[in-house]
Amino acid sequence: MKFKCLIVDDDERPSWLLKTILEEIEDIKIVGMASSGQEALKMAEVSQPDIVFMDIVMPGMNGMETSKRLTKGRLLPLVAITTGYVNEYVELCYKVNPAAFITKPFDSERISGEVERLKELVLLYKNILSRCACADIDSMPIKTRNCVERFLIPEILFFHSVDRELFMELDYSEPERVMHRMKELEVKFTGHSFIRVHKSYLVNMKHIRSIVSAREKAFHLHVGLEKKTVPISREYIKRVGGINILREMLGKCCEK
Repeated sequence: MKFKCLIVDDDERPSWLLKTILEEIEDIKIVGMASSGQEALKMAEVSQPDIVFMDIVMPGMNGMETSKRLTKGRLLPLVAITTGYVNEYVELCYKVNPAAFITKPFDSERISGEVERLKELVLLYKNILSRCACADIDSMPIKTRNCVERFLIPEILFFHSVDRELFMELDYSEPERVMHRMKELEVKFTGHSFIRVHKSYLVNMKHIRSIVSAREKAFHLHVGLEKKTVPISREYIKRVGGINILREMLGKCCEK
């Protein structure tokens, strides 16, 4: 697939240099070059970019305000802040939670590395959005210990494995032993609001109540009305780009 990118900068020189660098990266498609925040919003509405490279200091609407409007209530587009005013604006920039922070003058090697990471995030977010788009009321045939039964998907909190046995958790009931493998269930629930946050846990995002700090750099989820505990693996947190991005991602998805 092609990753659609929008460049926003009121200065033509860094804008065209960035365009040249991006065009050398595989699967990147430049869908527009805006010179103001207002123009960027109009272009984004039409082109629906995956990634926006956003300058901060622009006449009229600055890059931070434009970024807020572009990402409000959405997982995509991702915003990569680009600026030469590092000391003056770095703290303010992080208040809009950018997916990347790229300093000027541009370095092609560093940009290439950042773009590869952004591409992975775009794929992850698109997968999550496709799962969130499922109907709220649906059922799925699941093989239990005794037979195959249909369960309402919205009633399932999560699946978890213990000593090579797999269980299904629902609110106010005992865990149900299911005769599937975790990978099989992950595929089976593609298109629904389930996310793999740990090698032993597949969770229904609709039931996530909160993300809680367990100890240094360790977190877990509270899931369902009884706030059952589900661990989040450090590998997963690293893959999505950090705990703050995970919080925002889950919040935006589950409010839909």
